Amino acid sequence: MSTIPLAAHKDETFESAHDYGSIYVQGGNGVVIGWRNSAPARRTAFVECFPEGAFIRGEGATVAEADEACWSKLRAYLDCPGHQWVAGKAHSPVGTCAICRTRRSDAFTAEETGSFCTACSEPTFRPAVGDPERRLLCESCDPKSAYGEAVVLAMFSFHPDASEYHRRLDDVCEGVRSEDPEALDWAYEHLEMEKPRP
Repeated sequence: MSTIPLAAHKDETFESAHDYGSIYVQGGNGVVIGWRNSAPARRTAFVECFPEGAFIRGEGATVAEADEACWSKLRAYLDCPGHQWVAGKAHSPVGTCAICRTRRSDAFTAEETGSFCTACSEPTFRPAVGDPERRLLCESCDPKSAYGEAVVLAMFSFHPDASEYHRRLDDVCEGVRSEDPEALDWAYEHLEMEKPRP
């Protein structure tokens, strides 16, 4: 038996009939937001667990149903006779097992997928910030890498101007603007970022 903490209800738990052991597990009721042009948002109960770099999620009408779905997928993953990882997108570490259908975020190394920095040939999965062609550039070679760090920090900042600068920094990361030195200066001044040495 495992006790599952319920997201968004810090004092509530669900008593699972299954023993997840030392595997971290969480659950609750929430909203699944459609990604870009996919299906519309929907409400669902869910239980998620995170074994050895994998992410397994079960959904259902109730947390109990979601727990059963998650447990079934976890057993398929753990009992798989030998994972056969199949790559999804090019230049990505993510793979899906052809046998148990589990996705792993670290199924492949950059070397295994032929993902190398176009400037220095170091292994990397990192696309250049703001590059519409998504060429690979390691952090050391990407002149705009600070924008990527700044946009994440601005997203979680409580500074009164954070949302405005987050939008501007994100515009650079998405290639809408080529650069925005004022927004980057704001990030260095108001976020926990160290300026690179000249």
